[in-house]
Amino acid sequence: MKNTKKRFAAIFRLKKIVIIVAAAIMLSLFSWMLISYEIQIYDDKSILEWVKKKEMKGEFILKNGTVWLDTDGAPIQAHGGGIIFDEKTSKYYWYGEDKTEPNLPGKTCVPVTGVHCYSSKDLKNWKNEGIALPVFNNPQFADGTEPSDGLPLYIAEDSAVYKNSPLPAFSMKEKDPVPENGTVKSPSATLIKHNDANRIAELNALYEGLTYAQKKEMYLNFNWNKVVERPKVLYNPHTGKYVMRWHHDGDKAGEYAAAEAGAAVSDSPAGPFKYLYTSRLPNTAEGLEQQGMLRDMTLFADDDGKAYLIYSSENNKTTVIMLLDESYTAPAADKYGNSVEGVHWIRAHSDEREAPAVFKNNGAYYMITSGLTGWAPNPAKYHVAKNGIFGEWEDKGNPCAGRKADVTYNAQSTFVLEYRGEDGKTVPGKYILLLDRWSPNNLSQSTYVWLPLTVDAENQTLKLTYHAYLTKEAILGLPSPPLTLKEKIKAFFGI
Repeated sequence: MKNTKKRFAAIFRLKKIVIIVAAAIMLSLFSWMLISYEIQIYDDKSILEWVKKKEMKGEFILKNGTVWLDTDGAPIQAHGGGIIFDEKTSKYYWYGEDKTEPNLPGKTCVPVTGVHCYSSKDLKNWKNEGIALPVFNNPQFADGTEPSDGLPLYIAEDSAVYKNSPLPAFSMKEKDPVPENGTVKSPSATLIKHNDANRIAELNALYEGLTYAQKKEMYLNFNWNKVVERPKVLYNPHTGKYVMRWHHDGDKAGEYAAAEAGAAVSDSPAGPFKYLYTSRLPNTAEGLEQQGMLRDMTLFADDDGKAYLIYSSENNKTTVIMLLDESYTAPAADKYGNSVEGVHWIRAHSDEREAPAVFKNNGAYYMITSGLTGWAPNPAKYHVAKNGIFGEWEDKGNPCAGRKADVTYNAQSTFVLEYRGEDGKTVPGKYILLLDRWSPNNLSQSTYVWLPLTVDAENQTLKLTYHAYLTKEAILGLPSPPLTLKEKIKAFFGI
């Protein structure tokens, strides 16, 4: 009897050990899955308390994929854009596409307002600086009004002249197709929405001295019924000007036949910017139709003061890097006016990519891009050039890790920002990748995703993981409170 009891006790202890070991193995496997696949299971109470504490302390924190508000409480409209840090004012300036207006009927585009600008001291609180480059809106250049050099390019939509123009306003009815350029007025009064009378006068003063013919050409080329995308700005130390470049297209809203680069300049980072021109670039292509095409683009300034326009070309088959002249407003060229391949421009790669974002770290150049799937997200890819920006660009694959890596966390790259400490100085090796999460059927509701970018300078590799909240700790790679189940399991096992 005693032996039987002992046997039962031994069996019970063995079963207990087996259950504990099995549970430990299952927990370890679950932990491995969480860690390997970056599965985020949030402890809502903990994370809300953590966010509240950070906000109460005024610490830097941004929730990705939500509508961010400016200091006036309005949604920030700076899509497909980029950020500069202005040494003169010690402020950041964020430029991007304004998507405030409703989509055109049945289209994934909005009537163009212009390029919006915001300023900030801390990357969190953004002040609305207005439309730094508004599109031209005076219908008198298309409605048969008698030509006059004195006609302004901008006119308040509530003025009698604007209202009484025989040019009708686009109705925005579902049955109406997008009209031909120059045949109707904008469906929205965007100029007076963003500019008072003094600002409108300031805008018109930029174009004093131009002839009627010059103004009419500018009006027809840069109005609400066009495409204005991916605006970027650089400060030019050679001229003291702020230079804006963008992807310009048409012939009308939602169409991509022109494939041009736009140029504008300003004495102030907040504008107003003076429109200069739009045109194709001098890079060659197999077919005449594809010569010099520019679609998604970015700007990059190197340490030596040289600036480059980097863009998708040849119907997005290639990515071109074009050296700019000292003004940053035109391509660099030889004494005969020719831009020579290998000297002034190169095809960096022919991988059918768009949405380039470029930066330099420890002498190497990095380019993050998106695939060609329209508005739908897709896997990111990055290339690295070790021997100069005109050197060979090596394909390094997808920098993203974890869940949704195959769709870049449902977002698309637009810009890489060097991180600066509170003293305004750059922190070596620390970057933020700016991405857009598009809402194509309601573009005004598109949101932003900013993620810390990890650079392995020795191996020249990048790693990107998703963070629901962007914080200073995340950017600097410092440990954060264990807010997720995954992090708690990591801490428990000392991983």
